[in-house]
Amino acid sequence: MKKLLLIQPSPYDKNHMPIKKKRLYFVGLAMPLLAAMTPKDWIVEICIETIEEVPLETDAELIGISTMGHGVLRSIDLAKHYRAMGKTVILGGYMASIMAEEAVQFCDAVVIGDAEGVWEDLIKDYENGSLKPMYREPIQNLSTVIPKLSTPLPRFDLIVGKAIGDFLPVQAGRGCPNCCSFCSVACLYEGTYIKKDLSEVKRDIEQVKALGFKKFTLLDDNIHGDRDYLIKLLEVIKPFRMKWMSQCDIKIGRDKELLKLLKESGCYALSFGIESISQESLNHMDKAWANPLEYTALINNIVSAGIDVSTEMVVGGEGDTLESIRKTKDFI
Repeated sequence: MKKLLLIQPSPYDKNHMPIKKKRLYFVGLAMPLLAAMTPKDWIVEICIETIEEVPLETDAELIGISTMGHGVLRSIDLAKHYRAMGKTVILGGYMASIMAEEAVQFCDAVVIGDAEGVWEDLIKDYENGSLKPMYREPIQNLSTVIPKLSTPLPRFDLIVGKAIGDFLPVQAGRGCPNCCSFCSVACLYEGTYIKKDLSEVKRDIEQVKALGFKKFTLLDDNIHGDRDYLIKLLEVIKPFRMKWMSQCDIKIGRDKELLKLLKESGCYALSFGIESISQESLNHMDKAWANPLEYTALINNIVSAGIDVSTEMVVGGEGDTLESIRKTKDFI
């Protein structure tokens, strides 16, 4: 049987060694999905380098390596290693997608953006000896293709035995209606917000619960991208009586009715980028829709609803000064 090895590299530490942890709580969804979409006559292995060793001497003939900004140097080194062994290497993920012309120098093919629409063709092309250098599902087709695409259940059987946390990933939507200039999501989805059929989301949560997990993370880029869809999604989630967390934009703090529904459905934490307390910096980031003067009230609204918050910030924006950085410390 043919064999595929999917690798999620770990970033290097200051000594150029892959960072290791005893347990990785946030595991990705891409590789279990790719494994599920791979033909049955293939053996698939998933390696999460942060918690296990990469099999450098693998007998797999096809190697798929993900690329995230913080770990892309490791991705490149692994790609070089396997190509030197005569393996066929596929690069995918955000860095490869955003810088495909660079990535293709280190691999045999690059998957740009979502893989669902191209993975079957890629595997067939490999088997036929006609692999193309780049595979991409056009952005303009995503809004029609993805909701109709019935992705199989993720192959969580390939990761549940590893040192992962007490929750698994589920996804309802991809992309974000906002186009902040610093954001990798905006680079790929260009303001498009894509929603899966709710029956698929329900099916995926059912699998997570059947595997014995009481929590899940909703991996959506912005669950607040479509309020009507989110309300329907919460109606699907609530009967499971599971705890879950996700990410969205801070504007959700204005909607106390929605916050109440989120809490009632089991949501216990939301992550959102507030980036800067400088309006000038936000304007330069194409995030003028965010108002720093609202931040405290919006965060208080979310916390008052019984939902914990995790915020991301950027230091060094166009409007930042030493004084604004001091004020950022005080704000935090």
